[in-house]
Amino acid sequence: MDQSIEAVFENGVFRPLEKTYLSDGQHVRIIVQSPSKKTDDDPLLKLSGSVGGDFPDVGVEHDKYLGEGLSTDCDGSSDV
Repeated sequence: MDQSIEAVFENGVFRPLEKTYLSDGQHVRIIVQSPSKKTDDDPLLKLSGSVGGDFPDVGVEHDKYLGEGLSTDCDGSSDV
């Protein structure tokens, strides 16, 4: 059974931070993966809200704007 467990590495040993369903002495394979960064630290997410644009309703009209772009790309017109 595959299981994802958060752990801390201390004194050369991985210590689980939650209950596991492993037997003492059971062999497992550990893949070390650092936790994801907080989104506050992502420079692209910081930039995304700082640039002005001509589309104040992009959240509401997202599909419309994408459709206009695709239509222009396909046939050269901007009619949807």
